[in-house]
Amino acid sequence: MLKEKQKKMNVSQNELYDKMSYEESQVHYHYQSNVFTIPASLIASIVYKVKHSA
Repeated sequence: MLKEKQKKMNVSQNELYDKMSYEESQVHYHYQSNVFTIPASLIASIVYKVKHSA
């Protein structure tokens, strides 16, 4: 997900993180957290994608 966005925006990884919205950064943070938060992370990711696809 992030690699695709990084290629699309043509920016470095640091620039990508600097330009992330709060919601995006939280979703990314939760992807990297422990195993027990995976279901919540997936739901948050789906909700985020649906809200921002329009």
